[in-house]
Amino acid sequence: MNLLDTRPRLERAAILRGGTIYFAGKTVPCIVRAISETGARLLVYSPDRLPATFRLFVEIAHMDVDCEVAWKRGKEVGVDFVGFPGSQHTIQNAPAGKARPVDPHRPADVAASSKIPILIAEDDPDDRMLIETAFRESGLGYKLTFVEDGEKALDHLAAAGAPAGPSAPALIILDLNMPKVDGRAVLRHLKSKQQLKRIPVIVFTTSNAEEDVESTYDLGISSYIVKPSHYDGLLEVVQLLDQYWGNSVLLPRQP
Repeated sequence: MNLLDTRPRLERAAILRGGTIYFAGKTVPCIVRAISETGARLLVYSPDRLPATFRLFVEIAHMDVDCEVAWKRGKEVGVDFVGFPGSQHTIQNAPAGKARPVDPHRPADVAASSKIPILIAEDDPDDRMLIETAFRESGLGYKLTFVEDGEKALDHLAAAGAPAGPSAPALIILDLNMPKVDGRAVLRHLKSKQQLKRIPVIVFTTSNAEEDVESTYDLGISSYIVKPSHYDGLLEVVQLLDQYWGNSVLLPRQP
C-alpha cells in the first residue's frame, strides 16, 4: 500500500516528534510529522542521502520498524512500514547503544540557565525544528527563543529588558530572506540602536551571494554561515558555535 493513498488519514493523525533512522551503521535524526498503522511522514534534513529501505525507531510511539521510502518532497519523506506492524508494535530489537531520539518539545536535559540566551530568527518551520533538535541532540543547554520573521525579531528586541518582557539575547542567529521584515532590515535597525548594536549577530542563510556576504559584514555582523545541505553539517555548525561563542569568547553584557 502506497503512503500517498493514506495521506488524508495521516493528516488527521497525532503529530509526533523525535525519531531516529538507522541504515548501514549510520544514524540520522528525523522529525515524525504524522503516523498511521501503515506508514509515516518524516522530516529529514538531507533526504537525498537516505536509502530506499531503513529502520525507524520512534520512542514515544513504541515503534522499531523497517521502512520503505514511498515518496520525497523537499525535506519530507513518506514511508511505508514493511509488514504493516501497526501502532501497537513494541520495541524489541532497538539498535543497542543508541541514544534515545530527541523530542524538540521535551524539556531540555541540560538546564537552560547554564548557557547564554540566543534569539533565532528563521521563517522556515522545518528549519526551526531541525535547529532546535541539533542543539538538544548536542546536549547544549542554551535558552533558545525562535521568531518566524524579522518583524517579530524586532518586537522581541524592543520588549527585551522591560519589567514584564523577555530576556535580552546575548547572541542573535539571523536568516536573511524572511517575510515582512527581512534580515538586512533587522541588521540595520540593530546597529542603529545604542542598546542593541553590541549584540553579536550570526547570519545563517542559504545565500552564498558575494553581495550578501559583503553587505552584511558592512552592517556589522560577527559571522556569516551558509546553511549546510545535510544534518551532519548542521550538528557541526551547532557544536562549533558552542565551542567558540559559548566557551571561548567574552560576550558583552546584555542590554
